[in-house]
Amino acid sequence: MCTSLSILDALGSTYVGRTMEFAGALPWQLSYFPKGLKFTSAITNKENGISYQTSQGFISITLTTDASANQSNYQDLKVVQGLNEAGLNFGANSFPLTQGLTIEEDKIPTSLAFIDIGTWALGQFKTVAEVKAALSHQLIYCTPLATLQSNTTPLHCVFYDPTGASIVVEYFQGKQCIYDNPVGVMTNGPEFAWHLTNLNNYTNLSNIDCNQTSFGTLQVKQPDSGIATSVIPSPNTSVGRFIKSVYYSQFALKAKTPDEAVYMLSHIMNNFDRPLNITVDPQDPNNPSPEGKGDSEFTVWTALSDLSRRKFFVRSYLELNYQQFDLDELSNVTDFKTIPYMSKYQGLSSSDSQVLVNA
Repeated sequence: MCTSLSILDALGSTYVGRTMEFAGALPWQLSYFPKGLKFTSAITNKENGISYQTSQGFISITLTTDASANQSNYQDLKVVQGLNEAGLNFGANSFPLTQGLTIEEDKIPTSLAFIDIGTWALGQFKTVAEVKAALSHQLIYCTPLATLQSNTTPLHCVFYDPTGASIVVEYFQGKQCIYDNPVGVMTNGPEFAWHLTNLNNYTNLSNIDCNQTSFGTLQVKQPDSGIATSVIPSPNTSVGRFIKSVYYSQFALKAKTPDEAVYMLSHIMNNFDRPLNITVDPQDPNNPSPEGKGDSEFTVWTALSDLSRRKFFVRSYLELNYQQFDLDELSNVTDFKTIPYMSKYQGLSSSDSQVLVNA
């Protein structure tokens, strides 16, 4: 599962954090797509949909959706999380409830596979408003994904831009659903509208500690601070994480500078960092013990985006520090670039013991 949220700094600039949870290894790539790349969206094994060309460069975490795909061919890489040079941010999260439109043979040439929405949007548009307008007349089909062993595209996606605007895009019950995102948060199922309705059950959310009260004649008092967070749901479920995300994005201190905002965002996202084996889904429901075989979702990577400065940060499960990528520094790159992310960046940082020795 995955958690996406946004925060604002004191000047109203937008920052986006996102975690990727998965129960196993996938061939993650860190990829830069320059301007001028041409794409063709495959709808079936034999028939293609629309073609488009990038007018915006963007950096992203990508994945192949076919075991036979070429990981050095940009056409075979699908964007899971990314940021373009205009500050438009995109993320795709798991959404098993996806049910898209029925594919009609005569409309295939004018359609887009949902799995290609990341390259299509980041490569062509600058704002959430532009994406929303384009989606209103672009036919999209939720094609099968072999990598996820699914007969559809079990994803939904969220867009953010530097103005703070955000939308969520889902294909649910055979319809395209585009929601304005007033809370700047997205997790997984149920459908996004359900999560917004569920917030009516949390009108008591507050970051103000209530440290003392009385029960009858008994006076009670907290021995320390932090009681305010007791109202946040504790499970790592999509529903629990949605409420938790709203809480942190709502109440986190608005930083005075962009660097301080990135630090703040990294601390917020630490609250959604899941270690291996903390929760285990048994393969056999009749034998739910942790000792039995099962899957354990963990936070494979966490990505941060500074939308105004167009900086992208990423940290894998095997890292303590974030790697930083600056789209301004990549603007002169004219060729597609990609590296196998999980094998390229991992391990502890270098030792600084000698600094103390030399002090």
